[in-house]
Amino acid sequence: MENCDCGRAYSEKHWFKQPDGTEIHVTQRNENAAMEFLRTRPADKPFRLTLAFFATHAEDANPKQSLPQPTSMGL
Repeated sequence: MENCDCGRAYSEKHWFKQPDGTEIHVTQRNENAAMEFLRTRPADKPFRLTLAFFATHAEDANPKQSLPQPTSMGL
């Protein structure tokens, strides 16, 4: 991106191992990264913070969750 000097991206995982061995949920990781940016950003520069939460749904391995519902079959 033009004029962008920092950024973080990660996907496909809901849990991340921390340096101390514990795990943290991706939503908490999003919050931590945003707060760290706000605490450490240069105060004399304008900024834009875009925060997109990855885990909008519960993690569920049930294969039936992706099957179409009967009422939507005619769409």
